[in-house]
Amino acid sequence: MKLFCFSYRNDVKREILAMLAALLLLLFSFFPLSVQFYGCDRVYAVSGVTEKQMALSFLTHVVEMKMSDYNVLSSDVYRFRIPNSNHYQTDVSVVISDNTCKLNALITFIDDKFWSYSLDPGSNKLIGEKTLDDSLSVASSAIKGYRGLSNVTYCDGLEELIFVAVQSQALTAENSESFLKVSCVEKCSTVLDYRKYAGFQWFKKIKNQFIDGSQSISITVAKNGLLTLFVDNMAVFYLASTDINISEEGAINIATPYAEAYASKYEQGIVFTNATLKWVRDLDSSRGDDFAIYPIWLVSTTFDKMNSESVAAYGASIWADNGQIVRHGPRMVFAESERNDNPYPWLILSAIGVVPVLICLGTYLKRKSKRS
Repeated sequence: MKLFCFSYRNDVKREILAMLAALLLLLFSFFPLSVQFYGCDRVYAVSGVTEKQMALSFLTHVVEMKMSDYNVLSSDVYRFRIPNSNHYQTDVSVVISDNTCKLNALITFIDDKFWSYSLDPGSNKLIGEKTLDDSLSVASSAIKGYRGLSNVTYCDGLEELIFVAVQSQALTAENSESFLKVSCVEKCSTVLDYRKYAGFQWFKKIKNQFIDGSQSISITVAKNGLLTLFVDNMAVFYLASTDINISEEGAINIATPYAEAYASKYEQGIVFTNATLKWVRDLDSSRGDDFAIYPIWLVSTTFDKMNSESVAAYGASIWADNGQIVRHGPRMVFAESERNDNPYPWLILSAIGVVPVLICLGTYLKRKSKRS
């Protein structure tokens, strides 16, 4: 069922447009002007019986909430196509209450696969006296419950890494397949500190190198012991190729002519060139799917002086499996999104901001229609 229908009187239309304008202002307030804002396909409210059941199962088995102690005040499902992609996102917004406070949970699926969970328990519910050891137990139970609920094999061995990491001074641990990083806010002073008191992030390793956030699982635990975030990027982003058919020397040989041509134009000399192997997503879908991950060489060339354009370096990125150059240019800085822990942070942010507004708008339209 479509959320918006414009078969209303003119005065109602004007009110609707005013509310939509306010909604747009709210949306843009979430995004810096330097970030391009992408529009989505129309958002649809769907029955989502299966998604609601999956969401409640997640709250029961992973978050370990005893749902018999809570009243489900509302559960809404929204579905839309992810911008510049052939993938669909489904957001399940659940509001529950235990008669002392309301808990707002947002559970997101991509192509019907679980992707993320976030919980807003309210500032009063965040305060507690739990320790890092307590958070360790919560994270371990969450991983165990998620493995049983989703039947994924890549969670095997992650629990053991938690104990190794917490016992070490560096709060890190790794084995042949995974790398774990643990963080802890020793002195909580803000709501965000209490919400993200302890954090656990596992990175998948391949060829003895851990991959960026596109192949990771992230968990945060509040100071009161509540699981407030669970993101499984490995469920939706996938390794399309692990072949390294282009050597480091080969990548430099491909990139050098571009750097030399630019340096010659400004009478610059090349001091040195180096190449770094990374694993990144096909961000611009040049290979067909921006959820696919490939190996890439990032080649940087440093010049002997700065030119009139204030340029002293040249960069190029080259797919390591097929040798195709992705992009190149002066002062090229490789996007932070290629190493971002959360490949689509704006999706969660937009869902948190938009879904409540859409619910209020839908309720308003229904009441207005009845009075008309």
